[in-house]
Amino acid sequence: MPKYTSYSELAEKAPKNWAKYTDPERYREGMNRIAPPGKRVKETRVTNYGKHTTEAEGKKWLENWSSAMFE
Repeated sequence: MPKYTSYSELAEKAPKNWAKYTDPERYREGMNRIAPPGKRVKETRVTNYGKHTTEAEGKKWLENWSSAMFE
């Protein structure tokens, strides 16, 4: 993920980058890379992960992160 110089830049760009860099195929590749020998990630996990990698989900992530980090 890129670095941001201000919160306004983060709020503008992070949700788009979330959607761009967190896709189901990357999740599948990463999980299969660390899977025990002879096993692979369940397709239902990949499908469910994909439902949460949209720009709208990125905005939710940013809201949750902001409320967890700042008073």
